[in-house]
Amino acid sequence: RCVQETGYQRRVHGDQQNIQENTFNMTNRCQFQNSNDIGVFAKLTNTYCLVSYGGNESFYSAFEPELGPYIPVVHTTIANTRLIGRLVAGNKRGLIVPGNTPDVEFKNLRNSLPEEVVVRRVDERLSALGNCIACNDYVALVHNDLDKETEEIIADTLGVEVFRSNISNNMLAVSYTHLRAHETGRNLVCRLLLEKK
Repeated sequence: RCVQETGYQRRVHGDQQNIQENTFNMTNRCQFQNSNDIGVFAKLTNTYCLVSYGGNESFYSAFEPELGPYIPVVHTTIANTRLIGRLVAGNKRGLIVPGNTPDVEFKNLRNSLPEEVVVRRVDERLSALGNCIACNDYVALVHNDLDKETEEIIADTLGVEVFRSNISNNMLAVSYTHLRAHETGRNLVCRLLLEKK
C-alpha cells in the first residue's frame, strides 16, 4: 500500500530555473509487505537508493518515479536477505556491506552505483552494520563493540569522522539514532552531550 500526499506549491525564480509553478510530493507513505519499517528494506543516500527485492509495485512506486531521474534506484538483496537497511551503512561517498555478502550481490552493487561510490565488504562480528553505524556525509556514530579495523574502514570508505558512543548507557542506541544531514563532528558531540543530561 502506498499513499502519496501532494499539494505543496512553490514558485521558482532566477537564472537557474525558469519554472512558473511546480507541484511535488512532500510525503510518500508506503509499506513493504504490510510492514511500516521502510528503513529495514531500503537505504537512501544523496547519490543512490537501495531497495529490497520482494516488495509490491506500490512499494517501488514510492521510490522510482521520485528518485529515478536523479539517482540510481538499485534492486538488491544483502547477504541473501531483504533486510538491506539493517545490514548496510553508507553515504554519498561509500557503501559498507557485511563480509558474508555474496559475490553476485557485491558485483551488482558495484556495477549499479555511481563510479565515485566506494563499495567495501567488512568482516565484522556485529554484521548488522545498519544497526551499528549511524552516519551522514560528515560523521559516523558507531557501536562501542565494533572492531578497531572496522572503525578505520568506516572512516576511509565513507570519508567521515568516527565516534564510538552509547547514549544514556544504551549500547544499541545507534540503531535508533538519526544524524541530521548537516551535522559535523563538532556539533554532533555537543548534541550528544546535551541529550545525555
